[in-house]
Amino acid sequence: MAAEREALGDIIAKCAGLPLALGIVAAWGIVNTHLPLTALARELQAESTRLDTLQSEDRTGLREVIGASYHVLAPREADAFAHLGLMPGPHFNLLNTAPLIGHSIPHTRMLLHRLEASHLVDQYVPGRYRLHDLVRLYAAERAALDLSEDDRVAAMRRLVRFYLNCVRSQSPALASMSRCHRPDCPGSL
Repeated sequence: MAAEREALGDIIAKCAGLPLALGIVAAWGIVNTHLPLTALARELQAESTRLDTLQSEDRTGLREVIGASYHVLAPREADAFAHLGLMPGPHFNLLNTAPLIGHSIPHTRMLLHRLEASHLVDQYVPGRYRLHDLVRLYAAERAALDLSEDDRVAAMRRLVRFYLNCVRSQSPALASMSRCHRPDCPGSL
């Protein structure tokens, strides 16, 4: 490990401090003493396969642990969680989450509280939420598996419309220039 400090640092960062992930990585290191840590660090780089890499031999990897919390959610909560997998960026709030998941602010608040109680969402400061990096990857998988293409597109259109309205409300000149009533106009998302 002393010779591969940089790789070790990358591995710890990609595990985002999650004890189970670190335990799986430690087991990989014990079983694969002949392989350099840089090999594991490379495997963990790609977000699309990181959960696969953090799978233990007895199928009790991160996907199953996170999935245990996900699979007991009520349908609307599970749907909200899957939609969070579409959120660009790691942080979100009530205002941008509501249009993404397609619910009112009060209903979104209730859903986020339930996801927080299930340890899938973290409210790190009042009104600001995030998903642990590895939970965010799982949410993205759930979005791809559980939401139809039409649902994903509609959710992203609602989110883009929300952001466009925020920009328009801050810039009267932009708001007057961007009013378009044609159905094919990007401003009519």
